[in-house]
Amino acid sequence: MFQFQGSVSDGDKEKIFSELLKKKYITIDGNGRVQYPEKE
Repeated sequence: MFQFQGSVSDGDKEKIFSELLKKKYITIDGNGRVQYPEKE
């Protein structure tokens, strides 16, 4: 099948995480847990 080399850079991971938070696809609760709120 396919073999991939390399990975997602730390900078790109931070950008993705920030966008998910900004667009409210995920939230972080008081205990630091990731929550996935239901979309309407």
